[in-house]
Amino acid sequence: MRFLRFKVGGLFFLIDLQLVLEISEPLEFYPVPDSNICLLGLMNLRNNIIPVYDVRYMLNIQTVWKSEKSAVVVLSFQDGTIGLFVDEVKDIVSIYDENEILSGDDFVSGYGVDFEGDKLSILDLEFIFSKNDKE
Repeated sequence: MRFLRFKVGGLFFLIDLQLVLEISEPLEFYPVPDSNICLLGLMNLRNNIIPVYDVRYMLNIQTVWKSEKSAVVVLSFQDGTIGLFVDEVKDIVSIYDENEILSGDDFVSGYGVDFEGDKLSILDLEFIFSKNDKE
């Protein structure tokens, strides 16, 4: 399995590489009135309007506005396309043995991997969005 490793608020996370369509620099976000607080706004990416969500807010991580390393990870999710605003995209991580995927309270979504001495949470979009819809 291959994952994109990215940084949010000083922590590294993984997301399934099969979901990633592209990585974009943060463009202008257009606010959406009365929307979920996690939604930064809409981004026009080559005439495709994409909702962009703030992962830091969704995961209760201290928010610091964008830096030169900030990026929008554009993903395929629930029959559509969304963007996740992240502090930095690091690299691609390969997990060769599915037995390396661990579960437990150490991970934001309940599971992750121990990679190069770090515990990395695998971001489960269904879990994160359902958690934030309840708040």
